[in-house]
Amino acid sequence: MKKRTKKRIRITNKRRFTFFCMTLVFLFCCGFSSVKQKEEPQQQVISIFVKPGDTLWELAAENNPNNMDVRRLIYDIQQLNELDGTHLSVGDEILIPV
Repeated sequence: MKKRTKKRIRITNKRRFTFFCMTLVFLFCCGFSSVKQKEEPQQQVISIFVKPGDTLWELAAENNPNNMDVRRLIYDIQQLNELDGTHLSVGDEILIPV
C-alpha cells in the first residue's frame, strides 16, 4: 500500500500573497458595508397629556385621523408607550400614532 503524504503549499512570492489577502479583506468589507439593514419608517406621533377623566378609548377615538379600528389604535398606543394595561394617570404624556 502506498503511503500518502500531504502536499505542502509554498508561498513563492510573499508580496503577491499579501496583496491578494489584503484585496480579499477589502472586498469582503466592501460587500458587507453595502448591505443595508431594513430601516423602519419613522412613525409620526402626537403627544397628549392626560387630563382628569380621560380614558385610553376616548383619547384613541378623538385622535384617529385615519379612521382605523379604535381597538387596533389602542393596541398601537400601548405598544408605543410601553403600557401594561389601559390605566392612565393624570399628567401622563401619551404618544399617539398618526
